[in-house]
Amino acid sequence: MSLEQLIQQNLEHLIVEYSNRLTDTENNRFDEYFAAVKIQSWFRGVKWRKQLKYLNECATKIQKTWRGYMGRQKFRRLAMEKKDQEYNKMRRDAAIMIQKTWKGYYSRKYKHDYYAQKMFLNGIQKRHKIYILEKLEKSKQINLENKIDFESNQEKELKKYCIKNHHLVGTNMIDGVYSSKYHPKLQKMNDLIKYYNKMENKKSMREIKKKMKLKCITVENKYSNPTKPFDFKGPFKAPSVVFHLRHKKLEPTLRVQTDYFSIENAREQLKMKEYLQCIHDKTFNFKKIDSLEYESQLHSQFKYDDRLKYGSKHFRYYEDQ
Repeated sequence: MSLEQLIQQNLEHLIVEYSNRLTDTENNRFDEYFAAVKIQSWFRGVKWRKQLKYLNECATKIQKTWRGYMGRQKFRRLAMEKKDQEYNKMRRDAAIMIQKTWKGYYSRKYKHDYYAQKMFLNGIQKRHKIYILEKLEKSKQINLENKIDFESNQEKELKKYCIKNHHLVGTNMIDGVYSSKYHPKLQKMNDLIKYYNKMENKKSMREIKKKMKLKCITVENKYSNPTKPFDFKGPFKAPSVVFHLRHKKLEPTLRVQTDYFSIENAREQLKMKEYLQCIHDKTFNFKKIDSLEYESQLHSQFKYDDRLKYGSKHFRYYEDQ
């Protein structure tokens, strides 16, 4: 049987199988496509990663070699510079030492005397110390004078203030501005005002007395040898007495000077004095007691030896017998 006959006999079966295969291939085309793409992408990725790794290693090697070369060059250059600096420093120090030695020798031998220079500097130092001490003493003296002047000025101002404000002083009856038991500073100010006013009054009284004496002398000289007769009319006082009364200091009245409680205080003082006078101050004489004879007690005056105590039950009974 030939091939053509077989094909004709199985033509329908072949057509059906062909159509089935076409449908299968059409259905599996996308899966196969995506599988092929995935395989290709994986292979290409592996290939390119290997290539990039190789290139990276090559670049790293090149950079490492170049950087090492540049670092060694820089180190050699720095080492040479350091060596040159040390060499130059050594030469400079040696030159300085030579110059210093030569200049010192030359100056000591031909220009300056070392010991004379030393004595000169010591003298300058001593003079400087003396000058500083004198300056300190002068400054202390100036400070002391300034302090004394400041204190004297303060005292003058305080005195002036106290004399000016004499009306603020308190009396026994009326308290002043500065009289206070609870503020010692104010009380001190009150005492200062009193003291300075007292001193000022004494000073003014001295001046008044001097003026009064001078005026009295002038008045006596005037009326001792009058050119014209002068008749006094009435009981006139002497000019000195009139001048004294005119310039007499104002004295506070008894009501202002005394306190409201002065009578009560005087009574208490009198009572205290009487109480102290009533105390018996006579000494007790012991010799008189020793000279007296011993008097036997009542409870010991009975005839029996068995003595009973004083105040016992049968005390009167034994006495009666």
